[in-house]
Amino acid sequence: MVKSLFGAIAGFFVVIVVGSLVLEQFPQLQPLWEETQVMAKSLYATAAAKYGVAGAVILIAGVLIMFGTSSKRNT
Repeated sequence: MVKSLFGAIAGFFVVIVVGSLVLEQFPQLQPLWEETQVMAKSLYATAAAKYGVAGAVILIAGVLIMFGTSSKRNT
């Protein structure tokens, strides 16, 4: 459990570092990033108003877990 928690924290910091490097190298992506932040804040505010703060956090965590654990299979 500690290993997976450490991996999640390390992955979070890698995303932050890579994201800041990408935004430094490609400044034209800054408006897209700002619009994404506005949309995410709006979605969170809507979920928090409807389900409460704890419900919104659980919903967001559930969606992230669902996307993180989904696998594509060729059938």
